[in-house]
Amino acid sequence: MKTMSLDSVPGLNPFFIESTSSKVNINPELLKERAVKLGPGAGFIIEKTMRNISLNEKQQHGLNQLLSGKAVAMITGQQPGFLGGPLYSLYKAMSCISLAETHSTDELPIIPIFWIEDNDHDGVEAGTASLIDQSSAVHTVQCDELALLQTHIPISERVFSSEISSVIESISQYLPNSEYGLQIIQEINILYQSEKKWSDSFLEYMQERCGEFGLLFFSSSIARKEGYFKERILHEISHSGELQQCVLETNESLMKRGMKIQAEAGIINAFYHDDSGRHKIDLDESGTVKLGDGIISKDECIKLIQLHPEKFSPSVLLRPLIQDSIIPTIGMIVGPGEFGYMSQLKHAYSVLNIPMPQLHGRHSVTILIPSISKYLSKHELEPNFFMSIMNEIEQDLSVRFAHDTESDALVDELRSSVQQSLSIISKHIETIDSSLQGAVSATEHGIEKLIDGMQKKMISSSKKKQEILFGKAREAHAWIYPQNHLQERFLSSMTVEARVGKEMFRDILIAIKNASREMHVLIDVHEMKSI
Repeated sequence: MKTMSLDSVPGLNPFFIESTSSKVNINPELLKERAVKLGPGAGFIIEKTMRNISLNEKQQHGLNQLLSGKAVAMITGQQPGFLGGPLYSLYKAMSCISLAETHSTDELPIIPIFWIEDNDHDGVEAGTASLIDQSSAVHTVQCDELALLQTHIPISERVFSSEISSVIESISQYLPNSEYGLQIIQEINILYQSEKKWSDSFLEYMQERCGEFGLLFFSSSIARKEGYFKERILHEISHSGELQQCVLETNESLMKRGMKIQAEAGIINAFYHDDSGRHKIDLDESGTVKLGDGIISKDECIKLIQLHPEKFSPSVLLRPLIQDSIIPTIGMIVGPGEFGYMSQLKHAYSVLNIPMPQLHGRHSVTILIPSISKYLSKHELEPNFFMSIMNEIEQDLSVRFAHDTESDALVDELRSSVQQSLSIISKHIETIDSSLQGAVSATEHGIEKLIDGMQKKMISSSKKKQEILFGKAREAHAWIYPQNHLQERFLSSMTVEARVGKEMFRDILIAIKNASREMHVLIDVHEMKSI
């Protein structure tokens, strides 16, 4: 398997790169205590999340271990995404499974858990997917009208509208009309139907690809509705500003190290849910609390949380603290952004007396479909050559594959040789019959004309070769760095699966699971097929 250094991948900061080599440290006594205390409750939410899924033997065994208080969790997560969202959701899952498998023991089982963040209300991000068509053009599709996606309705409460059938029809035009492409279209038609919940479709998508490896799923919206967030939300309101102060103190030390601040903490880091959607909770200078369109006192807000905890959910900075208060986590698989905001919470975990999970950077991967890997090999180009804007790539290619100066030199040498030979002949002709000089001149002119024609054809062929080279370069850029984003952060897996098949994609996921997280993994599908 080919790899490249993580520091050659754009957008990966050195602090995140360090986390990809972090080791799993186990404190059996503390972890067993957390397993007993939190495992059964976490298992209950997982049971409710997966109530409509047929668990395989490995999943059922892991769930039973949690329910009996004998296991801890390696956790990762993501908000639901249309067509599965970007590829990195799957890479997070495989990293989580890999670490859980590697470090789990009979004495202390480690169960991989995927937190489905469906309290989130960013419908545009969750409802958008990106695909590549047969001509290597990139297409962004949305599962509903933009105005509906922009509302504050939580993902857990969103269902696909009647528009989904026409959306699927447009998607089918972007996928190959092949056995693999038709297989994906068939799955899409099953996953995405009118009145079906977004969360359910995402769960089914992830189960299909990762369930066999024992991954369990935890819905944050179900945990909210079951009152699991109550204690920490109450603390956040009654101790308003505490988390903010902890984060600000940590931010100072992070900035001194040159780390970019990922998230901004508020006085209150929570949201209120009502019939119109999910709203940020604000606290004014007088101490009154703004909940949606209503304004109440802090005491009234505390009473409301006690009566209706299901109406409250955490913001990005409070969410991990709740996660690790209700699940017996040992470690957390993170991407670059998550590593940033988790780093901001180190002091908060300590102040709130919550054991902070060890942070482990996820796998970073680029999949090379056969046509792209063949192109790279033929022209001796590396994948990271295409991880920049297209103008820079074309300029570089123009320098690398400039006008064929060797051909020009050979043609000039031919002309010189012809002229030299004809000059010798001309001198010899003069001794025989000077009237033949016209024939020599005509011959020279004819040869020159033939050489000019040959050179024009050589230049034309060189231009065509360069056009093909540049055309394939644009195709490679679309796959490796679509719209100037890493493939893993932009493309849906379904655009890859439609090219290589679901069986091959399963092999790709297994290869990722078994790969080192310390390097950027290059999956060459052509190479895998030949094994």
